[in-house]
Amino acid sequence: MESLEQWFPNLKHVKSSNAHTVSPLIEHEWINVNEAIESYASQDTSDEQKELDLLIDMIKRSQSMGLDKQIMIFAETKKTIDKICDALIKADIKSLPYYPDIAV
Repeated sequence: MESLEQWFPNLKHVKSSNAHTVSPLIEHEWINVNEAIESYASQDTSDEQKELDLLIDMIKRSQSMGLDKQIMIFAETKKTIDKICDALIKADIKSLPYYPDIAV
């Protein structure tokens, strides 16, 4: 696995009281997973797998539309981050996990 320093050589950690606000300078799209996953209701898989399938479909759709930009995905735990990265790698989507407690 490549390190953060290789992907982002000028990466700096910044702490701010408004770290969880959305900057008007960053293009973003919020997706309500509960609503979007309804299209996967007929599949006989776990909710977790449906969420991963939805994520992969959305990324591939974005890539096919020529919107091949960097995508940041947030998760609550390291275990979830690892599951997401594993699913993306299996789908031939390059990914790099980032944990906030890893020193750069």
